[in-house]
Amino acid sequence: MERNLNELLQKGESKYLLVTVAAKRLKKLLNGEKPLVNYDAEEDIVNVALREIEAGKLKIVPRRKVGRVVDLAKQH
Repeated sequence: MERNLNELLQKGESKYLLVTVAAKRLKKLLNGEKPLVNYDAEEDIVNVALREIEAGKLKIVPRRKVGRVVDLAKQH
């Protein structure tokens, strides 16, 4: 997973923003929302959330644009 984190950070996102988005997405996944990427049932759900971010399945909107820390919006 370290490789994935490094790749995500190289895209220009801050560590804080990345962790916040991953945590919010993790909460949604744990509450029953379907993953946006293929996954193995044995895979750690945190990895699924990070892979969704890495795959560009989530849109990260910084606070200054939406008035809150992070807004997760599925890209269509």
